[in-house]
Amino acid sequence: MTSQFRAELLKIRSTRTTVGLVVGMVGLILLFSLLTGLLTKAPNLVTTEDQRGLLVVGAYAGVFSALAGIMLVTSEYRYGTIKPTFVFTPRRSRVVVAKVAAGVLAGLAFGIVGTALGFGIGYACLAGRGIDYALNDRQTALLLVGTVVGTAIWGGIGVGLGAILRSQVAAIIGVLAWAFVAENLLFAFLPGIGPLRPYPRRRCTDRSRHRAPPSRDARRPRRRRLGSRALTSRDHPRRPPRRRLAQRFVTVLELGINLALLIAVVFTHVGRRVRDAPAIHDSLIIV
Repeated sequence: MTSQFRAELLKIRSTRTTVGLVVGMVGLILLFSLLTGLLTKAPNLVTTEDQRGLLVVGAYAGVFSALAGIMLVTSEYRYGTIKPTFVFTPRRSRVVVAKVAAGVLAGLAFGIVGTALGFGIGYACLAGRGIDYALNDRQTALLLVGTVVGTAIWGGIGVGLGAILRSQVAAIIGVLAWAFVAENLLFAFLPGIGPLRPYPRRRCTDRSRHRAPPSRDARRPRRRRLGSRALTSRDHPRRPPRRRLAQRFVTVLELGINLALLIAVVFTHVGRRVRDAPAIHDSLIIV
Protein backbone atom coordinates (compact mmCIF):
# COMPACT_ATOMS: atom_id res chain seq x y z
CA MET A 1 0.00 0.00 0.00
CA THR A 2 2.83 2.39 0.89
CA SER A 3 4.76 1.61 -2.28
CA GLN A 4 1.64 2.15 -4.40
CA PHE A 5 1.02 5.50 -2.68
CA ARG A 6 4.62 6.56 -3.34
CA ALA A 7 4.27 5.54 -6.96
CA GLU A 8 1.17 7.72 -7.33
CA LEU A 9 2.95 10.68 -5.75
CA LEU A 10 5.86 10.14 -8.14
CA LYS A 11 3.45 10.26 -11.09
CA ILE A 12 2.10 13.59 -9.87
CA ARG A 13 5.53 15.14 -9.29
CA SER A 14 7.18 13.92 -12.48
CA THR A 15 4.57 14.93 -15.07
CA ARG A 16 4.59 18.21 -16.95
CA THR A 17 0.83 18.49 -16.58
CA THR A 18 1.18 19.17 -12.87
CA VAL A 19 3.64 21.98 -13.54
CA GLY A 20 1.28 23.47 -16.09
CA LEU A 21 -1.63 23.31 -13.65
CA VAL A 22 0.39 25.04 -10.95
CA VAL A 23 1.47 27.80 -13.33
CA GLY A 24 -2.10 28.27 -14.56
CA MET A 25 -3.44 28.37 -11.01
CA VAL A 26 -0.91 30.98 -9.93
CA GLY A 27 -1.61 33.13 -12.98
CA LEU A 28 -5.39 32.96 -12.59
CA ILE A 29 -5.36 33.75 -8.87
CA LEU A 30 -2.86 36.54 -9.40
CA LEU A 31 -4.99 38.06 -12.16
CA PHE A 32 -8.32 37.91 -10.32
CA SER A 33 -6.82 39.09 -7.01
CA LEU A 34 -5.19 42.14 -8.58
CA LEU A 35 -8.23 43.04 -10.67
CA THR A 36 -10.60 42.71 -7.72
CA GLY A 37 -8.33 44.43 -5.21
CA LEU A 38 -7.24 47.36 -7.39
CA LEU A 39 -10.24 48.06 -9.62
CA THR A 40 -13.03 47.68 -7.07
CA LYS A 41 -14.13 50.94 -5.48
CA ALA A 42 -13.06 51.49 -1.89
CA PRO A 43 -16.64 51.72 -0.46
CA ASN A 44 -17.28 48.26 -1.89
CA LEU A 45 -14.40 46.73 0.08
CA VAL A 46 -15.30 47.95 3.53
CA THR A 47 -17.70 45.31 4.84
CA THR A 48 -16.75 41.86 6.05
CA GLU A 49 -18.62 40.20 3.20
CA ASP A 50 -16.83 42.26 0.55
CA GLN A 51 -13.40 41.55 1.99
CA ARG A 52 -14.19 37.86 2.30
CA GLY A 53 -15.06 37.83 -1.39
CA LEU A 54 -11.69 39.40 -2.16
CA LEU A 55 -9.61 37.15 0.08
CA VAL A 56 -11.30 33.91 -1.01
CA VAL A 57 -10.08 34.15 -4.62
CA GLY A 58 -7.62 31.40 -3.70
CA ALA A 59 -10.59 28.99 -3.75
CA TYR A 60 -10.07 28.74 -7.52
CA ALA A 61 -7.28 26.34 -6.62
CA GLY A 62 -10.00 23.73 -6.08
CA VAL A 63 -10.64 23.59 -9.83
CA PHE A 64 -6.97 22.91 -10.56
CA SER A 65 -6.81 20.39 -7.73
CA ALA A 66 -9.74 18.50 -9.28
CA LEU A 67 -8.02 18.62 -12.69
CA ALA A 68 -4.85 17.15 -11.17
CA GLY A 69 -6.89 14.33 -9.64
CA ILE A 70 -8.61 13.67 -12.96
CA MET A 71 -5.29 13.50 -14.80
CA LEU A 72 -3.96 11.04 -12.25
CA VAL A 73 -6.53 8.43 -13.34
CA THR A 74 -7.63 9.26 -16.88
CA SER A 75 -4.08 9.59 -18.22
CA GLU A 76 -3.45 5.94 -17.36
CA TYR A 77 -6.62 4.85 -19.11
CA ARG A 78 -5.71 7.02 -22.11
CA TYR A 79 -2.21 5.65 -22.59
CA GLY A 80 -2.95 2.10 -21.39
CA THR A 81 -0.63 2.17 -18.38
CA ILE A 82 -3.52 1.22 -16.10
CA LYS A 83 -3.21 -2.44 -17.23
CA PRO A 84 0.35 -2.97 -15.98
CA THR A 85 -0.67 -1.19 -12.78
CA PHE A 86 -3.41 -3.74 -12.16
CA VAL A 87 -1.07 -6.60 -13.14
CA PHE A 88 1.43 -5.74 -10.42
CA THR A 89 -1.34 -4.73 -7.97
CA PRO A 90 -4.28 -7.06 -8.65
CA ARG A 91 -6.38 -5.68 -5.80
CA ARG A 92 -8.06 -2.70 -7.38
CA SER A 93 -9.11 -1.28 -4.02
CA ARG A 94 -5.48 -0.59 -3.10
CA VAL A 95 -4.87 1.24 -6.36
CA VAL A 96 -7.99 3.39 -6.00
CA VAL A 97 -7.31 4.22 -2.34
CA ALA A 98 -3.70 5.13 -3.14
CA LYS A 99 -4.83 7.39 -5.97
CA VAL A 100 -7.45 9.08 -3.78
CA ALA A 101 -4.89 9.65 -1.02
CA ALA A 102 -2.38 11.05 -3.52
CA GLY A 103 -5.06 13.27 -5.03
CA VAL A 104 -6.03 14.64 -1.61
CA LEU A 105 -2.38 15.29 -0.72
CA ALA A 106 -1.81 17.04 -4.05
CA GLY A 107 -4.99 19.05 -3.48
CA LEU A 108 -3.65 20.06 -0.08
CA ALA A 109 -0.51 21.41 -1.72
CA PHE A 110 -2.59 23.26 -4.32
CA GLY A 111 -4.76 24.69 -1.53
CA ILE A 112 -1.84 25.94 0.53
CA VAL A 113 -0.23 27.70 -2.44
CA GLY A 114 -3.48 29.14 -3.80
CA THR A 115 -4.82 30.28 -0.43
CA ALA A 116 -1.54 31.91 0.59
CA LEU A 117 -1.27 33.68 -2.76
CA GLY A 118 -4.89 34.90 -2.88
CA PHE A 119 -5.00 35.99 0.75
CA GLY A 120 -1.60 37.68 0.61
CA ILE A 121 -2.40 39.70 -2.52
CA GLY A 122 -5.87 40.61 -1.24
CA TYR A 123 -4.53 41.75 2.13
CA ALA A 124 -1.76 43.74 0.43
CA CYS A 125 -4.33 45.49 -1.77
CA LEU A 126 -6.42 46.44 1.26
CA ALA A 127 -3.40 47.72 3.17
CA GLY A 128 -2.05 49.62 0.16
CA ARG A 129 -5.36 51.42 -0.39
CA GLY A 130 -5.73 52.30 3.30
CA ILE A 131 -8.80 50.10 3.91
CA ASP A 132 -9.17 48.66 7.40
CA TYR A 133 -9.19 44.89 7.72
CA ALA A 134 -12.71 43.90 8.82
CA LEU A 135 -12.35 40.17 9.56
CA ASN A 136 -11.56 39.00 13.06
CA ASP A 137 -9.19 36.17 13.98
CA ARG A 138 -11.89 33.49 13.95
CA GLN A 139 -13.20 34.51 10.54
CA THR A 140 -9.69 34.64 9.15
CA ALA A 141 -8.87 31.16 10.46
CA LEU A 142 -12.10 29.74 9.05
CA LEU A 143 -11.39 31.35 5.70
CA LEU A 144 -7.86 29.98 5.44
CA VAL A 145 -8.47 26.50 6.84
CA GLY A 146 -11.76 26.06 4.99
CA THR A 147 -10.23 26.97 1.64
CA VAL A 148 -7.28 24.62 2.09
CA VAL A 149 -9.42 21.69 3.25
CA GLY A 150 -11.98 22.25 0.50
CA THR A 151 -9.25 22.29 -2.14
CA ALA A 152 -7.82 19.03 -0.78
CA ILE A 153 -11.25 17.38 -0.98
CA TRP A 154 -11.61 18.54 -4.58
CA GLY A 155 -8.43 16.62 -5.39
CA GLY A 156 -10.04 13.40 -4.16
CA ILE A 157 -13.27 14.20 -6.01
CA GLY A 158 -11.27 14.64 -9.23
CA VAL A 159 -9.79 11.16 -8.78
CA GLY A 160 -13.26 9.71 -8.20
CA LEU A 161 -14.75 11.47 -11.22
CA GLY A 162 -11.90 10.32 -13.44
CA ALA A 163 -12.27 6.74 -12.21
CA ILE A 164 -16.00 6.76 -12.97
CA LEU A 165 -15.89 8.38 -16.42
CA ARG A 166 -12.42 7.14 -17.50
CA SER A 167 -12.56 9.73 -20.28
CA GLN A 168 -10.17 12.62 -19.80
CA VAL A 169 -12.11 15.03 -21.97
CA ALA A 170 -15.49 14.24 -20.40
CA ALA A 171 -14.19 14.55 -16.83
CA ILE A 172 -12.43 17.86 -17.50
CA ILE A 173 -15.47 19.31 -19.25
CA GLY A 174 -17.66 18.19 -16.36
CA VAL A 175 -15.50 19.92 -13.73
CA LEU A 176 -15.14 23.12 -15.72
CA ALA A 177 -18.84 23.19 -16.57
CA TRP A 178 -19.77 22.88 -12.91
CA ALA A 179 -17.22 25.41 -11.65
CA PHE A 180 -17.81 28.16 -14.20
CA VAL A 181 -21.29 27.54 -15.63
CA ALA A 182 -23.57 25.36 -13.51
CA GLU A 183 -22.74 27.00 -10.20
CA ASN A 184 -23.27 30.50 -11.61
CA LEU A 185 -26.59 29.45 -13.11
CA LEU A 186 -27.56 27.98 -9.76
CA PHE A 187 -26.96 31.30 -8.05
CA ALA A 188 -28.74 33.17 -10.83
CA PHE A 189 -31.96 31.14 -10.71
CA LEU A 190 -31.88 30.42 -6.95
CA PRO A 191 -30.40 33.54 -5.32
CA GLY A 192 -31.91 32.59 -1.98
CA ILE A 193 -29.29 29.88 -1.43
CA GLY A 194 -26.43 32.34 -1.89
CA PRO A 195 -26.18 33.35 1.79
CA LEU A 196 -26.19 29.66 2.78
CA ARG A 197 -23.01 28.89 0.91
CA PRO A 198 -19.66 28.78 2.74
CA TYR A 199 -18.38 31.45 0.31
CA PRO A 200 -21.45 33.44 -0.84
CA ARG A 201 -21.32 35.37 -4.08
CA ARG A 202 -21.61 39.11 -3.63
CA ARG A 203 -23.58 39.60 -6.82
CA CYS A 204 -26.45 37.51 -5.50
CA THR A 205 -26.32 38.09 -1.78
CA ASP A 206 -24.96 41.54 -1.04
CA ARG A 207 -27.78 44.03 -1.47
CA SER A 208 -26.98 46.27 1.42
CA ARG A 209 -25.08 48.75 -0.75
CA HIS A 210 -28.23 49.47 -2.75
CA ARG A 211 -30.32 50.35 0.27
CA ALA A 212 -30.80 53.90 1.50
CA PRO A 213 -29.20 54.78 4.85
CA PRO A 214 -31.61 54.58 7.79
CA SER A 215 -32.97 57.78 9.25
CA ARG A 216 -32.28 59.03 12.76
CA ASP A 217 -35.65 57.87 13.99
CA ALA A 218 -35.02 54.40 12.67
CA ARG A 219 -31.66 54.25 14.42
CA ARG A 220 -33.20 54.95 17.84
CA PRO A 221 -33.97 51.83 19.88
CA ARG A 222 -37.65 51.02 20.02
CA ARG A 223 -39.21 51.08 23.46
CA ARG A 224 -41.97 48.92 24.76
CA ARG A 225 -43.73 48.88 28.07
CA LEU A 226 -43.43 45.90 30.34
CA GLY A 227 -45.22 46.63 33.61
CA SER A 228 -43.80 49.83 35.01
CA ARG A 229 -40.41 49.57 33.31
CA ALA A 230 -39.53 50.79 29.82
CA LEU A 231 -37.27 48.29 28.08
CA THR A 232 -35.33 48.95 24.94
CA SER A 233 -34.21 46.46 22.34
CA ARG A 234 -30.68 46.74 23.68
CA ASP A 235 -31.71 45.24 27.02
CA HIS A 236 -32.54 41.90 25.41
CA PRO A 237 -29.74 39.55 24.40
CA ARG A 238 -29.40 38.90 20.72
CA ARG A 239 -30.37 35.45 19.56
CA PRO A 240 -28.14 33.63 17.10
CA PRO A 241 -29.53 34.19 13.61
CA ARG A 242 -31.06 31.26 11.81
CA ARG A 243 -28.92 32.07 8.83
CA ARG A 244 -25.80 30.86 10.62
CA LEU A 245 -27.42 27.55 11.50
CA ALA A 246 -28.58 27.09 7.92
CA GLN A 247 -25.11 27.96 6.62
CA ARG A 248 -23.50 25.39 8.88
CA PHE A 249 -26.06 22.80 7.82
CA VAL A 250 -25.38 23.39 4.11
CA THR A 251 -21.63 23.28 4.70
CA VAL A 252 -21.85 19.97 6.54
CA LEU A 253 -24.22 18.64 3.87
CA GLU A 254 -21.78 19.51 1.07
CA LEU A 255 -18.91 17.89 2.96
CA GLY A 256 -21.02 14.78 3.53
CA ILE A 257 -21.93 14.56 -0.15
CA ASN A 258 -18.27 14.85 -1.15
CA LEU A 259 -17.20 12.15 1.28
CA ALA A 260 -20.09 9.92 0.21
CA LEU A 261 -18.97 10.28 -3.41
CA LEU A 262 -15.44 9.21 -2.53
CA ILE A 263 -16.66 6.21 -0.53
CA ALA A 264 -19.03 5.19 -3.31
CA VAL A 265 -16.22 5.34 -5.86
CA VAL A 266 -13.96 3.18 -3.70
CA PHE A 267 -16.58 0.51 -3.03
CA THR A 268 -17.72 0.51 -6.66
CA HIS A 269 -14.22 -0.27 -7.87
CA VAL A 270 -13.66 -2.84 -5.15
CA GLY A 271 -16.63 -4.83 -6.44
CA ARG A 272 -15.40 -4.88 -10.04
CA ARG A 273 -13.12 -7.51 -11.44
CA VAL A 274 -9.83 -6.65 -13.04
CA ARG A 275 -10.38 -6.90 -16.79
CA ASP A 276 -7.65 -7.86 -19.20
CA ALA A 277 -5.22 -8.55 -16.35
CA PRO A 278 -4.99 -12.37 -16.84
CA ALA A 279 -4.34 -11.99 -20.57
CA ILE A 280 -1.60 -9.44 -20.00
CA HIS A 281 -0.06 -11.64 -17.31
CA ASP A 282 0.05 -14.63 -19.68
CA SER A 283 1.61 -12.55 -22.43
CA LEU A 284 4.30 -11.36 -20.05
CA ILE A 285 5.07 -14.93 -19.06
CA ILE A 286 5.33 -16.00 -22.71
CA VAL A 287 7.69 -13.16 -23.47
